[in-house]
Amino acid sequence: QIVALEEKVKHLSATQDAIVRASGQSLVVVDETGRIASMSDGASTMFGFEHSDSLIGHHLNTIIQEGNGIFGSVDLSDGNQREVRGIRDDGGVLDMEIGISSIQDTRDVAIMAKNNSQRETEELQRYRELQSNRGIVLGILDASFHALFVINEACMIQMVNTKSSEVFGWSKEEFIGRNINMIMTHDI
Repeated sequence: QIVALEEKVKHLSATQDAIVRASGQSLVVVDETGRIASMSDGASTMFGFEHSDSLIGHHLNTIIQEGNGIFGSVDLSDGNQREVRGIRDDGGVLDMEIGISSIQDTRDVAIMAKNNSQRETEELQRYRELQSNRGIVLGILDASFHALFVINEACMIQMVNTKSSEVFGWSKEEFIGRNINMIMTHDI
Protein backbone atom coordinates (compact mmCIF):
# COMPACT_ATOMS: atom_id res chain seq x y z
CA GLN A 1 0.00 0.00 0.00
CA ILE A 2 2.89 2.38 0.74
CA VAL A 3 4.39 1.58 -2.65
CA ALA A 4 1.03 2.43 -4.29
CA LEU A 5 0.93 5.77 -2.44
CA GLU A 6 4.50 6.54 -3.46
CA GLU A 7 3.61 5.79 -7.08
CA LYS A 8 0.55 8.04 -6.79
CA VAL A 9 2.71 10.88 -5.38
CA LYS A 10 5.25 10.42 -8.20
CA HIS A 11 2.44 10.46 -10.75
CA LEU A 12 0.89 13.62 -9.28
CA SER A 13 4.29 15.31 -9.16
CA ALA A 14 4.96 14.38 -12.79
CA THR A 15 1.47 15.62 -13.74
CA GLN A 16 2.05 18.93 -11.96
CA ASP A 17 5.44 19.31 -13.66
CA ALA A 18 3.90 18.56 -17.09
CA ILE A 19 1.14 21.12 -16.55
CA VAL A 20 3.66 23.77 -15.52
CA ARG A 21 5.91 23.06 -18.51
CA ALA A 22 3.01 23.04 -20.98
CA SER A 23 1.39 26.19 -19.61
CA GLY A 24 2.97 28.51 -22.16
CA GLN A 25 3.18 31.07 -19.37
CA SER A 26 6.02 32.08 -17.09
CA LEU A 27 5.09 29.82 -14.20
CA VAL A 28 7.22 28.74 -11.24
CA VAL A 29 6.19 26.31 -8.47
CA VAL A 30 7.99 26.86 -5.18
CA ASP A 31 7.95 24.48 -2.22
CA GLU A 32 7.48 25.54 1.38
CA THR A 33 11.22 26.10 1.85
CA GLY A 34 11.39 28.58 -1.03
CA ARG A 35 13.04 26.15 -3.43
CA ILE A 36 11.94 25.90 -7.07
CA ALA A 37 10.05 22.63 -7.55
CA SER A 38 9.20 23.13 -11.23
CA MET A 39 9.38 25.83 -13.84
CA SER A 40 7.78 26.36 -17.24
CA ASP A 41 9.84 26.78 -20.38
CA GLY A 42 8.43 30.32 -20.66
CA ALA A 43 9.83 31.20 -17.23
CA SER A 44 13.25 29.72 -17.98
CA THR A 45 13.35 31.72 -21.23
CA MET A 46 12.31 34.93 -19.44
CA PHE A 47 15.10 34.46 -16.92
CA GLY A 48 17.61 33.53 -19.64
CA PHE A 49 18.13 29.87 -18.73
CA GLU A 50 18.43 27.30 -21.50
CA HIS A 51 16.53 24.52 -19.71
CA SER A 52 13.68 24.84 -17.22
CA ASP A 53 15.05 22.07 -15.00
CA SER A 54 18.38 23.87 -14.56
CA LEU A 55 16.85 25.80 -11.62
CA ILE A 56 15.02 22.93 -9.93
CA GLY A 57 16.12 22.84 -6.29
CA HIS A 58 17.53 26.36 -6.35
CA HIS A 59 16.13 28.97 -4.01
CA LEU A 60 13.57 31.45 -5.41
CA ASN A 61 15.95 34.33 -4.66
CA THR A 62 18.09 32.97 -7.51
CA ILE A 63 15.59 34.55 -9.90
CA ILE A 64 13.63 37.07 -7.80
CA GLN A 65 15.37 39.93 -6.04
CA GLU A 66 13.36 41.41 -3.21
CA GLY A 67 14.89 44.24 -1.26
CA ASN A 68 18.15 42.83 -0.01
CA GLY A 69 17.52 39.51 -1.76
CA ILE A 70 16.09 37.77 1.29
CA PHE A 71 13.33 35.39 0.24
CA GLY A 72 11.53 35.82 3.52
CA SER A 73 10.57 39.37 2.61
CA VAL A 74 8.55 38.14 -0.40
CA ASP A 75 4.94 37.73 0.75
CA LEU A 76 3.77 34.33 -0.50
CA SER A 77 0.16 34.84 0.60
CA ASP A 78 -2.43 33.34 -1.71
CA GLY A 79 -3.69 35.91 -4.20
CA ASN A 80 -0.85 38.34 -3.53
CA GLN A 81 0.19 40.37 -6.57
CA ARG A 82 3.13 42.69 -6.56
CA GLU A 83 5.95 44.13 -8.58
CA VAL A 84 9.39 42.65 -8.01
CA ARG A 85 12.74 42.59 -9.74
CA GLY A 86 13.77 39.43 -11.51
CA ILE A 87 17.35 38.33 -12.00
CA ARG A 88 18.38 36.88 -15.35
CA ASP A 89 21.06 34.23 -15.75
CA ASP A 90 23.34 36.86 -17.34
CA GLY A 91 22.90 39.13 -14.28
CA GLY A 92 20.43 41.45 -16.02
CA VAL A 93 17.46 42.71 -14.04
CA LEU A 94 13.79 42.45 -15.08
CA ASP A 95 10.97 44.60 -13.77
CA MET A 96 8.23 42.04 -13.19
CA GLU A 97 4.80 41.56 -11.77
CA ILE A 98 4.04 38.30 -9.99
CA GLY A 99 0.81 36.67 -8.91
CA ILE A 100 0.91 34.03 -6.20
CA SER A 101 -1.49 31.17 -5.61
CA SER A 102 -1.27 28.36 -3.08
CA ILE A 103 -1.48 24.79 -4.33
CA GLN A 104 -4.34 22.91 -2.72
CA ASP A 105 -3.48 20.48 0.08
CA THR A 106 0.19 21.49 0.08
CA ARG A 107 2.30 24.31 1.42
CA ASP A 108 3.68 24.94 -2.08
CA VAL A 109 2.82 28.01 -4.14
CA ALA A 110 2.57 28.73 -7.84
CA ILE A 111 4.01 32.01 -9.02
CA MET A 112 2.94 33.50 -12.35
CA ALA A 113 5.47 36.06 -13.57
CA LYS A 114 4.99 38.76 -16.19
CA ASN A 115 7.87 40.77 -17.60
CA ASN A 116 6.89 44.45 -17.30
CA SER A 117 9.65 45.35 -19.75
CA GLN A 118 7.50 43.73 -22.42
CA ARG A 119 4.59 45.98 -21.43
CA GLU A 120 6.90 49.00 -21.64
CA THR A 121 7.96 47.91 -25.11
CA GLU A 122 4.31 47.72 -26.20
CA GLU A 123 3.65 51.17 -24.71
CA LEU A 124 6.71 52.55 -26.50
CA GLN A 125 5.42 51.09 -29.78
CA ARG A 126 2.02 52.75 -29.23
CA TYR A 127 3.76 56.04 -28.44
CA ARG A 128 5.77 55.84 -31.67
CA GLU A 129 2.59 55.13 -33.64
CA LEU A 130 0.91 58.16 -32.06
CA GLN A 131 3.92 60.33 -32.88
CA SER A 132 3.81 59.08 -36.46
CA ASN A 133 0.09 59.85 -36.69
CA ARG A 134 0.74 63.27 -35.20
CA GLY A 135 3.34 63.88 -37.91
CA ILE A 136 0.82 62.95 -40.59
CA VAL A 137 -1.77 65.33 -39.12
CA LEU A 138 0.83 68.13 -38.97
CA GLY A 139 1.71 67.44 -42.60
CA ILE A 140 -1.93 67.76 -43.59
CA LEU A 141 -2.27 70.98 -41.58
CA ASP A 142 0.85 72.43 -43.21
CA ALA A 143 -0.50 71.65 -46.68
CA SER A 144 -3.41 74.05 -46.11
CA PHE A 145 -3.49 77.54 -47.61
CA HIS A 146 -5.31 78.76 -44.47
CA ALA A 147 -4.13 79.41 -40.93
CA LEU A 148 -5.28 76.39 -38.90
CA PHE A 149 -5.16 75.66 -35.16
CA VAL A 150 -6.04 72.55 -33.17
CA ILE A 151 -7.20 73.46 -29.67
CA ASN A 152 -8.34 71.42 -26.68
CA GLU A 153 -11.45 71.91 -24.50
CA ALA A 154 -9.67 74.63 -22.52
CA CYS A 155 -8.92 76.56 -25.76
CA MET A 156 -5.21 75.81 -25.45
CA ILE A 157 -3.42 75.47 -28.79
CA GLN A 158 -2.24 71.90 -29.35
CA MET A 159 -1.15 72.07 -33.00
CA VAL A 160 -0.64 74.85 -35.51
CA ASN A 161 0.32 74.96 -39.16
CA THR A 162 3.02 76.93 -40.95
CA LYS A 163 0.51 79.31 -42.54
CA SER A 164 -0.56 80.42 -39.03
CA SER A 165 3.01 81.46 -38.29
CA GLU A 166 3.18 83.40 -41.55
CA VAL A 167 -0.16 85.16 -40.94
CA PHE A 168 0.29 86.01 -37.24
CA GLY A 169 4.07 86.32 -37.00
CA TRP A 170 4.53 83.88 -34.12
CA SER A 171 6.60 80.67 -34.40
CA LYS A 172 4.83 77.32 -34.01
CA GLU A 173 6.62 76.83 -30.68
CA GLU A 174 5.31 80.17 -29.41
CA PHE A 175 1.71 79.13 -30.19
CA ILE A 176 1.77 75.66 -28.59
CA GLY A 177 0.32 75.58 -25.08
CA ARG A 178 -1.05 79.12 -25.19
CA ASN A 179 -4.70 80.12 -25.24
CA ILE A 180 -6.23 80.74 -28.66
CA ASN A 181 -7.37 84.17 -27.47
CA MET A 182 -3.81 85.37 -28.12
CA ILE A 183 -4.84 85.86 -31.76
CA MET A 184 -8.41 87.01 -31.12
CA THR A 185 -9.66 90.52 -30.59
CA HIS A 186 -12.12 89.24 -27.96
CA ASP A 187 -12.35 86.17 -25.67
CA ILE A 188 -14.09 83.08 -26.99
